[in-house]
Amino acid sequence: MSLYKRIGVILPSTNTTVESDFFKMSPDGVTVHFHRILRKSGLIGDYEIQEEMNQGIDEAATMLASLHPDVIAYACTGGSVLKGIGYDRELITRIETASGVPGVTTASAVVEALHSVGARKISIATPYGDDENDRIQRFLSNSGFTVLNIEGDPSTANKEVSETSEESSLSVKNFAKSVCRSEADVLFCACTAWRSLEIVTELEAELSKPVLTANQVTMWSALRTVNMLQSQSGFGTLLTSV
Repeated sequence: MSLYKRIGVILPSTNTTVESDFFKMSPDGVTVHFHRILRKSGLIGDYEIQEEMNQGIDEAATMLASLHPDVIAYACTGGSVLKGIGYDRELITRIETASGVPGVTTASAVVEALHSVGARKISIATPYGDDENDRIQRFLSNSGFTVLNIEGDPSTANKEVSETSEESSLSVKNFAKSVCRSEADVLFCACTAWRSLEIVTELEAELSKPVLTANQVTMWSALRTVNMLQSQSGFGTLLTSV
């Protein structure tokens, strides 16, 4: 038996944020291991590109299974909500079938996290254009939440997906703060490539409410699955109040 709990992570090949964020949130006794799936060049939120990318999930899960992980997470917001309610469960089934270990996705994780913090009304900030935002809104609405608003940062919505990680965390914070409505129970910052984890503590202090980010909820769900949740400062209420 391993001395450590191992978390396997599947991520888009263009994403340069996930690894850094997951390493930061890894408590003692946990190691994190990554496998990229090809995401071809194109605009962030492109449906066909994401659909093709998701074809690589089964092989990625099989490869990660060779290191005997305790859970495998698919860290991608758009990819895991792509075909609406229930699609995240299909992806989890594919991961679990290929690997023989529990699976989580960013989509399933955000639903779990919203329930955990007692949220019903949500504001959502994203780096996406309208099509991707519509898919996220439908997914969360059909999951039982009231989406007050969802807004995409115009500075990234029409750029190559690989450029998402290049936006400064200060720019992310300023945009996300402007999106959050006073009546929202929580602000969700979508996209695992967006550098929102870096400013989650500041945002919570300025908004006086919980802020969830895509990487934060995905790691939280993975840690929860392997019974390794520990209170950690610096990553928002979700990981502080465990």
